Amino acid sequence: MHRGTLASGSTVGPSAAAPFRSLRGGSGGVHERCRDYARRPCSRPRREGAARLHTREAAMTGFTYSDLAGLADGRVVADVACPLCGPDRRDPHNRNRTVLRLWSEPGFITFHCARCGEHGVVHGGGRREIGEAERKAMLRAREAIAARDADTARERLQKAVWLWSMRQPVRDSPAERYLREARSISSSLPPTLGFLPARDDHPPALIAAFGMASEAGLGRLAIADRQVRGVHLTRLRPDGSGKAEEPAKIMIGRSAGWPIVLAPLNDLLGLAVAEGIEDALSAHQATGLGAWAAGSASRLPALADQVPGHVDCVTVLTDDDVAGRRHATTLVERLIQRGIHAELSIPGTEAT
Repeated sequence: MHRGTLASGSTVGPSAAAPFRSLRGGSGGVHERCRDYARRPCSRPRREGAARLHTREAAMTGFTYSDLAGLADGRVVADVACPLCGPDRRDPHNRNRTVLRLWSEPGFITFHCARCGEHGVVHGGGRREIGEAERKAMLRAREAIAARDADTARERLQKAVWLWSMRQPVRDSPAERYLREARSISSSLPPTLGFLPARDDHPPALIAAFGMASEAGLGRLAIADRQVRGVHLTRLRPDGSGKAEEPAKIMIGRSAGWPIVLAPLNDLLGLAVAEGIEDALSAHQATGLGAWAAGSASRLPALADQVPGHVDCVTVLTDDDVAGRRHATTLVERLIQRGIHAELSIPGTEAT
């Protein structure tokens, strides 16, 4: 059996090594692997731990204590722009978004980025005892942040549900033109997608619901308002010929860990998980697999807990970049730990 190399020392099975360029809208015909997947979701029979990744993608460059202490600027809990994933963003607003949270303690700082997923603890080379007054002040600061976060989460969920309630059908809208013509999606579009007309300074948008949609009938999805955990907006040009200017995509709500369900599992219990909506729809169109979208690369790993245990095989489709490889690899590993056969598919990676 041939095997495809994804990274130095890292291998998966043959179907995961095949390219999925053809899955991206407008790029041509369907790869042979896709036609084969329409008949069976996996390249091999399912076995406990049958697919394995032998090495993890190299971790991003970490922070130093002085880096984070400077960003925290004396605050016990601070939300700041991430120096790792922010500078590469095209939109100035996204570059400066406060997605990196810092928790400062005497002698060390804990950090976590909600966008790129970088997290850990850095030490300052020494520790000191803290007094009771300082300890109580730190506790009050953490409780205040937790209360603020809870209020923000409720407000963002309410906004997401309201936006979802304002949607119109995709059919005959600029959103349908975008998917059909700009992204070459010809398959039926699920009810987890909708259309928001332009309003004031906001352009029209394709809206998608995060949440566990159910199968209302054979091959038909349904999602109730109470199941919506957030929404994903793809901002469009007025005529739907493409995406609007940056930021082209916006996510509203506390939806991390929830998928955008775009197609139910097929008869062979196969599932394709992609970063974006367009790639997930293309994968379903080409293979007949069930399809989920994460919304972004950093949201992929958290979907491992949502995959039903009866799923036979999961194919994770990701962009060929550091963030995509890193987070997709983590998702594959977590699924394998659950005993679910999982494969990684990266564009441009050829079978040998």
